[in-house]
Amino acid sequence: MGVGLADRLGKAFSVVALRSRRVRVIALVGKSGSGKSFHARLMAEEREIDIVIDDGLVIDRGTILTGHWAKKEQLLMVAVRKALFAEQENAREARKALRHVPFRRVLIVATSQRLAEKIAGNLWLPAPMEFIPVEGVATRGEIRTALRRRGRHGMHSSPVPEVRVRRNLLSAIRLLLRGGGARKRRLRIVGPAAEAGSSTVISESAVTQTVVRCVEKFDTRIHVQKVSLLETGGMTTIELSLTVPRHRQGSGRMHDLSDFIMHGLEKQLGIIVREVKLTVAEAPFSN
Repeated sequence: MGVGLADRLGKAFSVVALRSRRVRVIALVGKSGSGKSFHARLMAEEREIDIVIDDGLVIDRGTILTGHWAKKEQLLMVAVRKALFAEQENAREARKALRHVPFRRVLIVATSQRLAEKIAGNLWLPAPMEFIPVEGVATRGEIRTALRRRGRHGMHSSPVPEVRVRRNLLSAIRLLLRGGGARKRRLRIVGPAAEAGSSTVISESAVTQTVVRCVEKFDTRIHVQKVSLLETGGMTTIELSLTVPRHRQGSGRMHDLSDFIMHGLEKQLGIIVREVKLTVAEAPFSN
């Protein structure tokens, strides 16, 4: 059986199964930068929506389930493909995650009806039954404000609320001794206690400890020497200094590690960062 036919049969079976469960898919549509992500969070609470699909992320009842945030991509075409789940690996990962959680209502956020239908198709979901223009849930003033904010800062809002990463005194002293700054940082977070538009505070030590655990889980022979959080273009980049055995320093493996850390932060803490940068030094030889 060819891959194309297998996918078509799989999609047809999935859509029939979801319809039999009375899964309802709706779409929030509007121009880029008009505040859709913010209002999607409000709609999810008001309408008891289980799954929100926005900018390449699948968010399950306020927690990032899987996905790759499209706005982190520098190239427009790559960002579009991430948002549409057009890459087979990303689509399969999202479909697999959705099979393991119960849901009845899904909200797809997109810039047009056609793209919302495309996202639903790539994720093997039923086509949206209702299309809601962002003008139907946001005032003209709110939309103008969102567009002005995007114009001034060249930024999109993430699909999740903000969090401030706070350092306690001991953490600040340790980081200063390692060359880090001592000011508060801003990340993006989803959490069960976070409300739309709210700001949540977590400790930077929690972020650092999660990064170290991710590295240890990926490969126990790789050791973290330093973790730094940097503000770049209004978002946070995490920089890591590592010692890595020579035979484990391949560029492909380091890319996998960076991706593993990024997904670990998103899934364990609910935060989204722009990039994880790695600086690698060779580990001392050991038997």
